[in-house]
Amino acid sequence: MSEREFESRIDTISKIVSRQYSKKRNLDAQGVPLIFKVLLSLAFVLSVAFLAMGYFVPDQGLIYRIATYTMFGISFLIVFTTSIYNFVRNVDRVSSFDDMVKMRLDQHFNKINKQLMDKELAFYAMHGHYWIELRILAKKARYEIPAGDSSEEEEKTAERIGMKFSN
Repeated sequence: MSEREFESRIDTISKIVSRQYSKKRNLDAQGVPLIFKVLLSLAFVLSVAFLAMGYFVPDQGLIYRIATYTMFGISFLIVFTTSIYNFVRNVDRVSSFDDMVKMRLDQHFNKINKQLMDKELAFYAMHGHYWIELRILAKKARYEIPAGDSSEEEEKTAERIGMKFSN
């Protein structure tokens, strides 16, 4: 892989991470939908009007009582309906930024690794996405390291990336 091709791939990866960051910020910035704000504000105003009419004009006649209880009923209906709607609606669980990036990078790497297999190379993203590896895939013999010629930490790292220690 040439240096130019490698830098191009890294630029593409950076753009993917940037897009996921923008997407996550947009998801985090989403607030309560406007229709809910309007409906709950209307319910609040109707409840205050119900309390005011119930306190200031308690015995003014049947029409005032009907208007008072109608406002309360409409307010209750709005709050009850929006509560039930929020309970039964399908809410997408928002993933963490790390999970979003890892998933998108894995999709991208699956696509480009098919192209890189003939060069015996493969990209991998570790969880947390701050660590991206370009692995050299070679024949099995190149992965064998004589036992005892490495430290325990090197052996763990080698096992993690798929290398074998021969006895």
